Amino acid sequence: MRNFQSVQLASFLVISILFLSCESEKPATSSQKKSQENKIEKTQSLPKEEDKVETFDMSNPAFMMGTNIGTIFKTYYKVGDFNKMITYTASSTIKKYGREKLRSIYRNLDLGFDMKFKNMTTEGNEKILHYEVVINATKLIKRLHVVIENDTARIVPQHLEKADIFESN
Repeated sequence: MRNFQSVQLASFLVISILFLSCESEKPATSSQKKSQENKIEKTQSLPKEEDKVETFDMSNPAFMMGTNIGTIFKTYYKVGDFNKMITYTASSTIKKYGREKLRSIYRNLDLGFDMKFKNMTTEGNEKILHYEVVINATKLIKRLHVVIENDTARIVPQHLEKADIFESN
């Protein structure tokens, strides 16, 4: 009988310990509820990673979208996006030639050479980007004229009648 009582006592202790260790969830007080609601509102109001919009400083022709305007222009030429090339063309040039004529001229440009940006100088309201280019195994310096319009750098082509956007050497 003593054995039975000790088993009962041990069982009671084990059950009591288990019962006490499993704490039931207490209902939240009104101040705790408000705090939790504020936390939820704050996390919901924070901009999500996919909601963030990348903005680039387009007014620095030497550093636009991680590169320079000459390289951007040449890339659009390579992929045949002549409308984007017109986007980065000065408004005075667009007025002078018109979009269709510019599109035709840009199709016939020869930008199939290696070019490396070297430096930028300023003359009046124009920025001049200097590129080292290799044409027919000959190193040359080409200069690209750029103006800033509406916070965006835009190319001022120098010799479109010769299908060239660079200043003559």
